[in-house]
Amino acid sequence: MPPNIEAVDQTRINIETDENGNDPVTNVKTAIITNDNSHDKDKLDRDDLPQDLKEYLGALDEHLPNDYMVPIDIKPTWLNIEKCKQGQKFAQQYYFGLNYAEMISLYLLFLDHENLGVLIYTQKSHTPYKAFQRYLSTVLRVKSWFDTEFWNPNELGYKNLKIVRAMHLNVSKKLNETNPAEFQAEFSLSDNPKYHDGVWCPLTSDLKEDFSRMKCPMARRGIWSSQNGKASGERRIFINQFNMSMTQFGFVGLMLLYPDKFGACNATDEELEAFAHLWKAIGYYLGIKDKYNFCKGDLKEIQQRCSNVLAYWIKPNLTDITQDWEHMSRCMTEGVSYYVPGVNFESSFKYLCWILDIETPKLDSKMTVVQSWTFYTNKLVMCYLTKVPFILDFLNWTVRVAIKKATKNDADKLAKLQKKTYSFQNESSRL
Repeated sequence: MPPNIEAVDQTRINIETDENGNDPVTNVKTAIITNDNSHDKDKLDRDDLPQDLKEYLGALDEHLPNDYMVPIDIKPTWLNIEKCKQGQKFAQQYYFGLNYAEMISLYLLFLDHENLGVLIYTQKSHTPYKAFQRYLSTVLRVKSWFDTEFWNPNELGYKNLKIVRAMHLNVSKKLNETNPAEFQAEFSLSDNPKYHDGVWCPLTSDLKEDFSRMKCPMARRGIWSSQNGKASGERRIFINQFNMSMTQFGFVGLMLLYPDKFGACNATDEELEAFAHLWKAIGYYLGIKDKYNFCKGDLKEIQQRCSNVLAYWIKPNLTDITQDWEHMSRCMTEGVSYYVPGVNFESSFKYLCWILDIETPKLDSKMTVVQSWTFYTNKLVMCYLTKVPFILDFLNWTVRVAIKKATKNDADKLAKLQKKTYSFQNESSRL
């Protein structure tokens, strides 16, 4: 069973210890320190953090490494090929729910304002059509890591690792070698000289009201962000080791903590640990140093790490969502719906809040009958119907078929998708 998240949500934080009363096993890779340097009692500071979370503060100051620092052509000594293959088998067996978990995890990763700004800056996912292209590409690359021996230079998975690693490094170098004044305006949709559409954010104020009532002591004690941990005026490193580690959390966190909520009701601890080892290996090949690898340690350590991320970073940052966050989240979800019909932001985000035990009365009141029905159908399918083997197999098959079909869209189909219009594009007068 995953650790109790509420156990981490204590004022001044009583961290859980292991069964022998030793130091807590709590690796959190959140980005950290309050938005100012004050030590107000109502603000979070370093003393509030688990010890190993403090150790991860160093990840904010470390660039993506060159190949010689985390060599992609050399297998790490800890790599267990058989365990990786077992992790791949797990991913294939629960592919339907895993894809959904990865999708709604993006809502959490978008909470980091600076990293969301990088996504906006790249201009690759700020419209539904561009988001469709970007995230379909991501799904295909991740699928290659599940289906091939990515540690073998002759395999597609290995080639995709090199492509992703190069893309991250190129964007990182471009941002870190440029004066921030030259691109800072492009980190937001609102005052962006390159963006001329509206911002898709009908629920931002309602969601902020919901989250203001959240039962989370940390949410009432300040907000952590990856910009924090820096002295005032000190320049941050874009796409650093911390960012990469948190991306790993996005691919494993919800599934490791809540497998029964994502169609993996029958998963064993051994299978979950193998899945984590798979992502430990993927993280290494993407350039994450071992000391910052989110999936290091045994299953209990990693699950506790995931719980701490939710308690110290996710829930506090939900109280500070922005219009940019909602816009990018909606574009991502709408883009996915281009090849997985029925997916929508309201139902998917409600499902995430339900898992995290967050009440959302304002969101509930704004959901349509169809959106509410979709939410309850998701619960039925993920938590119950997937216990039936042939239904799980069928759902896995439908996702694979949908992905394959999306890769074969002809020019006319793509043009039709690209020309789709949305009401928000004509209603905003701010841009």
